Amino acid sequence: MAGQPRVLFCTGVFPPAIGGPGKIVEQLAGALSGNGYECRVLTFGRDDGASQPYDVNRIPLAIPQPLRLMMTLFKTLWLGRRADIIYSLDTYSSGFAAAIASQILRKPLIQRFSGDSAWESAFNAGETDDDIATFQNRPHGVRTKLLMWRRNFVLKTARTIITDSEFLKNFLQTIGIDASKVIVIRNPVEAQSSFDFDREAFKQEHGFKQNVILTMARLVPWKGISALIESMPDILASHPDTTLVIAGVGPSEQELKKLVNDQKIGNSVLFLGNVTDRQEKQKLYAATDVFVLNTFYESMSNVLLEAMAAGRAIVTTRAGGNPEFVNDENGMLVRYNDNVQMTSAIANLLDDAALRQKLGQQARQTVQQFTVENFVNENTKILTGVQGV
Repeated sequence: MAGQPRVLFCTGVFPPAIGGPGKIVEQLAGALSGNGYECRVLTFGRDDGASQPYDVNRIPLAIPQPLRLMMTLFKTLWLGRRADIIYSLDTYSSGFAAAIASQILRKPLIQRFSGDSAWESAFNAGETDDDIATFQNRPHGVRTKLLMWRRNFVLKTARTIITDSEFLKNFLQTIGIDASKVIVIRNPVEAQSSFDFDREAFKQEHGFKQNVILTMARLVPWKGISALIESMPDILASHPDTTLVIAGVGPSEQELKKLVNDQKIGNSVLFLGNVTDRQEKQKLYAATDVFVLNTFYESMSNVLLEAMAAGRAIVTTRAGGNPEFVNDENGMLVRYNDNVQMTSAIANLLDDAALRQKLGQQARQTVQQFTVENFVNENTKILTGVQGV
């Protein structure tokens, strides 16, 4: 290879679809293209017509899965012929095709690993309540075994594995991955842009009460939103002028709405759906008093980074990689689904504006190191190193 390497990014999601991997590819491919790299993206979904400084190839999700997998492999092989490096962001669909193409074409594979879909799938289906590490050693059905085999095949094929937390690096070692090929690169968070904002007018427009608690997540069981809803009657008893705002969509949405009705707190809980517009999201953070992420598993949460960059007071769990960047100086850590701890932390923050401000300032300072520029530079070092092998 001469000059800058040609890179094929393989990702299951890409804008306009919402998801961390898609955002990362958009940031990374955009920056690399500006630095003389020839980048291509292979993904699923529909084209939104947005112009990019690189080619984006899409496979329709409407195609039945077996045929879609075959088409993904064919397209990866076809595009991979013109690439020097294949960079994959999942280990099951596009990542599986990327690993096969890497072996056939003898092109190095860089694999980003940010979570175990086998565990996520089983947890969301109610098949397990184990943590991600314990889950690996349990007996499993054929489908889960197949997902785990795919994951291991992809990870062992990769020349370099990038993950975003020491927690996941340690997890990879427990499933037999050589630690020497695992590199931790922290997720980036974009700096908050300045904008004119009338907080009270925004709250009135959206029907928010005086105090605003925000959670932003996929509506799936392991994000712990049901426990947050169950905490609301106690919070409302001492802080009646409070709204819980839930931003996100997912398979648990109807179940969560039913829980809100059962708790008889419908006038204090709002479901916003996905908030995709960047400025609208910034306004939502700015209107928030307390940001809560009651999660059973997390590596390095993008929404936590965003809320911290916005200077919000954080309440989250000690799960996964959270304690690697959230601590008692810049947030509040509680046990997952511990309603007593969660209610106490939220109530204390609602009572103490000075504490909210102090934690928010420390949070903003903490995430200043996680810049897009640093993220691109660290990835560029890896691409250059792989190119030179």
